[in-house]
Amino acid sequence: MRSFNAALDDKLYDLAHDEAGAQRVAEMGFNWVHLVCSAGYPPEIEEVDWVAFARAVRVYHQAGLQVSGIIQATNCVFAGSYKTKDWYAQDPQGNPIIFMPGRYVTSIIHPEWQAEVQARIQTVLEAEADGVTLAYPWYGGAGLLWRGTLLGQVGCYHPLSQEQYAEAADGAAIPPLLDLRDLDSLAYLHWRAAQLRATLATWAATAHAQAPACHVSILQSAPAAQHLGLALGLDLTQPIRGIAGVIFETRTLPDLRQNGTLASNAPLLGQVKAHPQTTPATLLGHEQGTGFDRVHPARAFARQVSEASALHVPLAVQGADYLYHRQFTSLLHARYKAQQHTLGRLNAWGKRTLNGWRVVSPPVHSQFTCRQTSPGTAGKKH
Repeated sequence: MRSFNAALDDKLYDLAHDEAGAQRVAEMGFNWVHLVCSAGYPPEIEEVDWVAFARAVRVYHQAGLQVSGIIQATNCVFAGSYKTKDWYAQDPQGNPIIFMPGRYVTSIIHPEWQAEVQARIQTVLEAEADGVTLAYPWYGGAGLLWRGTLLGQVGCYHPLSQEQYAEAADGAAIPPLLDLRDLDSLAYLHWRAAQLRATLATWAATAHAQAPACHVSILQSAPAAQHLGLALGLDLTQPIRGIAGVIFETRTLPDLRQNGTLASNAPLLGQVKAHPQTTPATLLGHEQGTGFDRVHPARAFARQVSEASALHVPLAVQGADYLYHRQFTSLLHARYKAQQHTLGRLNAWGKRTLNGWRVVSPPVHSQFTCRQTSPGTAGKKH
């Protein structure tokens, strides 16, 4: 939370871990809850989170919900023991790539980082969670597509990445400027996507080796859905072995433009649905970014439910990291009874009338908060 200029309501965020909060989520008609287990802090800071997560799993199980633990897949906080690590993604000049203030993108093919994520997967499953959610898997920087050229920090130029690409490409170097009209650039982008796909498959295999029935999913931002493969290296035209679902933070609700075209998430969700083993879910994310939005009005959630039902995809709802009078708040707060009632009513309708309707709950515990689990102990924030 220190990345944003807003206070944290400890009592409210504790609600996300106790019986009252779990019951409130269940009453809204959800059957899955995604809770942050690892927010990318070093172990000496984050260990208290793992204890809180394990307790929350038990609480939500008692309320009849399944739990998936969120893990930051390709970024971490530059603090503590992580300051000495060599796993940070680099731009062509050798500079680290910023994910957000105080947090850097990691090199997904670095063996130490791969082992770190595998250890966090083990932490999630040792808590007896039902699933693992790999949040924001990127291969290096995302960049910006402009007139056929990818500008900004795109890909990863860490020495290990350059070495592995040279071995795979007969000694070729990673182009410093990626142009989609250039065959060398396209070759690198295809290799980059294959590396990300292989790493995600390895992490899924780690989870299934420990818990064969574990549901492994990806949480991904999709502001420019059609460019995910180019910008992030996440190529959804091919299935990823072991990944059962992809949850998209889609910021675009269905909207009829003035020129008569329809802005919606249908093309992206349909692309993922083409692979029978991968199920897409739609999540109404923050329009202005995490920590800047107020809670959506009830009608916005109603439109989201309508879109999900029309596209026959599971529904996910963002429940945390909203602002209220310069303080972080959650959809679980009592002031949002109208939103809670709307979601409960529409989810109940969906379960009655739609075959195979499934709903998944929001990450109701902020992924930027660490806290002690002892009753009455003040939350420990980093």
